[in-house]
Amino acid sequence: MARLRTFARGTALAVLVGSALGCSQEPGAVSGEVTIGGKPLPGGVISFHSEVGSSPVVNAPIKDGKYTVSGVPSGNAIVTVGNPRPSPGCRPVPPRYGDPDTSGLTLIVQPGEQTFLVALTP
Repeated sequence: MARLRTFARGTALAVLVGSALGCSQEPGAVSGEVTIGGKPLPGGVISFHSEVGSSPVVNAPIKDGKYTVSGVPSGNAIVTVGNPRPSPGCRPVPPRYGDPDTSGLTLIVQPGEQTFLVALTP
C-alpha cells in the first residue's frame, strides 16, 4: 500500500511539473505574409522548427505571399523560408533564410491563432 501511495504521489508530481513546463499546452495556428524586397513571395515553403522538446518541424506552402499552418508546437521556434525552384521572374530566396542556423527568424508560438509577417531582404 505504501508503494502505491509513493507511485501516486510521484505520478501527480510528474503531471504538475509537465504542466508547468508547458508540455500540455495547445499548439498554435500561424498565418501571415512573406515578402522579399517589399513584394509578396510568389511561392515557397515556410517552416517552424520548434525548440521545445523533440517536436517535429511544421511546414506550410507559401502562395502569392500568403501562408496558413496549424499544429505548430507552442513555445520558441526558429523559422525558415525557401523556394528551391523559383518560378520564372521570381526572385530566389537567399539560402541563409533556409537554414535554421542562419535564418535569423524566430517566433514565440502561442496557443491559438496568431499572425506572423516575414519581411526578407534580397
